Amino acid sequence: MKKKTIFTLIITLALLISNLSAAFADDGSGENPEPEDTKIVETASVEPVKTEEIKEEKTDETSAEEKKLEESEEKTVEIFQDNENTEEIDLSGEEAPENWVLGGDAEMTGDGETDPEGDGWLRLTDDESYELGYAVYDQALETEDGLAFQFDYTSWGGSGADGITFFLMDGKTDMEEFSPGGNGGSLGYAPRFSYAEGLSNAVVGIGIDEFGNFSNSGEGRDSGPGRTQNAVTVRGAGDEFEGYDYVAGTEKLEEDIDIRKVDERPDQTGEDYRNVSIMFTPVEKQFSLTMSMQFGAESEAEELFKDLLLPGIIPATVKFGFTGSTGGATNIHEVRNLVIDKAVVNDVVKQAKNTSSSKSTSSSTVSVPVTAVVTGNTLTVIPVTGSQLYPLSCDVQSKLEIEDEVFAILPALCGQEASLILESLDAIPFALPDGTTFLNASTLNIVDGETFEVHTATGEEIEVGFYLNADQDTGNLAILVWQNGQWVEQQVVIEDGVISTTVAEGVLFVLVQK
Repeated sequence: MKKKTIFTLIITLALLISNLSAAFADDGSGENPEPEDTKIVETASVEPVKTEEIKEEKTDETSAEEKKLEESEEKTVEIFQDNENTEEIDLSGEEAPENWVLGGDAEMTGDGETDPEGDGWLRLTDDESYELGYAVYDQALETEDGLAFQFDYTSWGGSGADGITFFLMDGKTDMEEFSPGGNGGSLGYAPRFSYAEGLSNAVVGIGIDEFGNFSNSGEGRDSGPGRTQNAVTVRGAGDEFEGYDYVAGTEKLEEDIDIRKVDERPDQTGEDYRNVSIMFTPVEKQFSLTMSMQFGAESEAEELFKDLLLPGIIPATVKFGFTGSTGGATNIHEVRNLVIDKAVVNDVVKQAKNTSSSKSTSSSTVSVPVTAVVTGNTLTVIPVTGSQLYPLSCDVQSKLEIEDEVFAILPALCGQEASLILESLDAIPFALPDGTTFLNASTLNIVDGETFEVHTATGEEIEVGFYLNADQDTGNLAILVWQNGQWVEQQVVIEDGVISTTVAEGVLFVLVQK
């Protein structure tokens, strides 16, 4: 199993639109298109957010092992770690693995005939016209802590159509009632004309599209910028003939995603090796997608989507799988070496805590999933440990948030960093006023930044809010801010389970009941 793909979660502001001419997959050309510059076409993306450098004081009692760590280079958190959250699934045998359901033209090739026993692939289609195969992992996976997937694939031998889709569907879906999408350019995910419904209870479909019609509106697909050959396209949730809208897509990739007109499977140790890494991380009730592809066994992975916010509310559980399809043009479509990470957020939080508590004096870089999303004019940054530093946006407000606890919305403070820390009562250095009961507290820290007073002249204040429990008595609630050596009660707004206030100065905020 090649595990070369490393996700570093860096948020990017990119909004590029591309419109290409439409065509139908059944009319396909057999030649690879000429490479063009790779671009990303996204419907949602965000500002760059750097990761935290964690440093600690060096002691005189540093051990030899610690000194060795001091000399090590910066480390980045890997998504696919060997721990209790990951599972490797063997797709190389004669029979489908436990909990897998295959249908249509899908088959296992490790039968001693197509491939040597135990050295096969999950084959979704053969090199025949208008085929459609699917493979579903029939076990519901919880979405609360995110999910990540990594797999090898190969598309080869034909004239170049149509492609492979990796999909998520609602975890409640009964396989006896399941149906895939249409063949051809619908890649087994979206509907096709009026005779083939879309994939049942679909959440998201990521199409590795050789011929290019997965991004095309037509053939039953209601939206898209047009045909985009040799590309990756994301379509959203749907069921039967409704939904499956175009979300985002790359333009034509520089490297070929399929190897056409060959008689033998492409060499998996050389430049024809292909690997995909996909990560879904929760942002409130939605998923954010990060995806990369590796073109060649010795090459670095190319990041295709960075924290792309997917539309729609994610279900509590999902099932996943693969579909493959051909049209008038064809390819063999195969997958193997699958790894699942069932708790992405937990992995990264655990790694971050281990790094921050290390006795090493070397600096370590901690990457966290889904550090930010843009809504309107606000960049929302979600610390997973409650104490990490984040660069503030130059263009929009930044909302630092510890989920379900506290948030702070700051003006555009370009180039500065800030953290929001949840505080306990014993960490507050000043006694609270008599007659008040402590409920919650936070400290806002802007590093190397000027004081809030600088922004008062332009009306740029800071909004601070606390999330309230559903059973919280909202009577006599107050937010106190430490200003000029004393606690100052603020005017508050209480609505939608949140109590908030705006201030021009102060860094320590306490929620109390009077």
